[in-house]
Amino acid sequence: MLFVLQYLPFFNPYSKIRSDSDYYCMLMLVVSILSFFTAVSQKFCFGVIGENVTMKIRKQLYTGILSKHMGWFDDKNNSPGVLSATMASDAQTINGVSAEGLASTLEGMFAVLTGVVVGFIYNW
Repeated sequence: MLFVLQYLPFFNPYSKIRSDSDYYCMLMLVVSILSFFTAVSQKFCFGVIGENVTMKIRKQLYTGILSKHMGWFDDKNNSPGVLSATMASDAQTINGVSAEGLASTLEGMFAVLTGVVVGFIYNW
């Protein structure tokens, strides 16, 4: 029945379906492009923030080590190898928490907040 009706000039359901699907496909394309650019900018910004935090922590740790008295370095736990390994590993751990962890936490919080707002708008 629908096959016969598509040839009538006043009733063509396929053209409406096709135009609607084209519209929503274009909308999905625009949203995916925007999502790509926001993800790249998010990774870049939080990477810069993380590296700046890491550099500041390493500078403060190095300044603190240099201000210790001479007897402090005689301990085996305060040898140069242990201190440099501590500077490298602790700063990278803090970088991972401050940059990557913070980015995903903020993204999740904003997603939940947006979902709640959209839910209240459409289903009050």
